[in-house]
Amino acid sequence: GSFDEDDLTVFAESTYFPGPVSATAPRLLGATVEIDGSYTTDPGVLLNQQETVIRPTGHYAPPGELVTVTVPSDLVGTEIKVRIGFYRGDMEAGFWPVFNRFPRISSLYDTEQETITVANPFGGGIYFEVPDGSALGKITITLDGAVKMPMYSTLELVGHSSDADAFQAEVAAWDVPEFELHSEHFSATLPMNEGQLYTEPGALLDLMDRGFEDIRLMAGRPLPGIRPEW
Repeated sequence: GSFDEDDLTVFAESTYFPGPVSATAPRLLGATVEIDGSYTTDPGVLLNQQETVIRPTGHYAPPGELVTVTVPSDLVGTEIKVRIGFYRGDMEAGFWPVFNRFPRISSLYDTEQETITVANPFGGGIYFEVPDGSALGKITITLDGAVKMPMYSTLELVGHSSDADAFQAEVAAWDVPEFELHSEHFSATLPMNEGQLYTEPGALLDLMDRGFEDIRLMAGRPLPGIRPEW
């Protein structure tokens, strides 16, 4: 999809949730990241929302600002989509006749062309949603206009880092309202006011990975699992 500048909107509620983005935070040009474009479910395991898997980019779209996403040609026309905002719930599609929030706060975009312009009036992390059966391997993505999101990750992908000092420096800068942790078996998106508590994120991720591996073994399923559990 694409946007015209005149169509952009910032919802005032975004200052409360997910939260504001610093006006002085650099809007990056040519930020390069990799995502895992492969995903296959396990017929012996049934998980919520397993039809797709979420792949992080470690970058954030400020509320109401354009971000340009460039993808390789072999991704165009696939069922892989770009999502702005991790919170995928749709209150109008559920069992809540009355609710006190916007029913949907994330945006989803098809990869119909190599250059996609995206935005969200709430802002949010930038992710790729990969469907079951995809086998594209590592995919290189370029982002223009996004803000770096604090992300501690043990995944071997371009744009991911397990440098705890760099992670804590980005948390201290507080440019965006959320930070993320990622490993082979576990992922978390957390509010920035908790960021300083994670002084040893590697130890936490190691503990979570071992826990999920134990669960797989107890269930009689092979390692690794089909996805990190968020």
